[in-house]
Amino acid sequence: MFLRNASIFLLVLFLLILVGGKIYAIKGHHVDSLPEGYSFGLNKGRLAPCRDKPNCVCTDHENGHYMKPFPLSGDSIDVFSQVYQVLEGCQLVESRDKYQRFECRTSFFGFIDDVELFHDTDHDLLRFRSAARLGYSDLGVNRKRMESLQRWLEDRP
Repeated sequence: MFLRNASIFLLVLFLLILVGGKIYAIKGHHVDSLPEGYSFGLNKGRLAPCRDKPNCVCTDHENGHYMKPFPLSGDSIDVFSQVYQVLEGCQLVESRDKYQRFECRTSFFGFIDDVELFHDTDHDLLRFRSAARLGYSDLGVNRKRMESLQRWLEDRP
């Protein structure tokens, strides 16, 4: 009897999580639905810091979320015109000069992660921030996304 009740409970819990995620995905991704304190873009030449949650990586703030920026050579326009090949499930929502912002939808629930790229021409580096908009943990998705981008950059001719 206990096993049956536990199974029913887990099934109901899973369905609630599934429905909640799908409702969020249907709701859409609007900037006005961002959590308080969430921002995009450069502020005094730096990308926004990660919040105090393990669902973000950033090159501009040395803390537990830090990743080294990627060395670049050549024109940022060339990199920016091809980066969509690596950022699967991502849509370019802003592009100006040496900065791009993408919204990336997770495959199962459709949650939105934000990826910002900035070509630091003074140092020939690609600086970035990749962060989940909601939740606490992203199970390392943002770090893996940026590591994949790094491998792609290293393999380019």
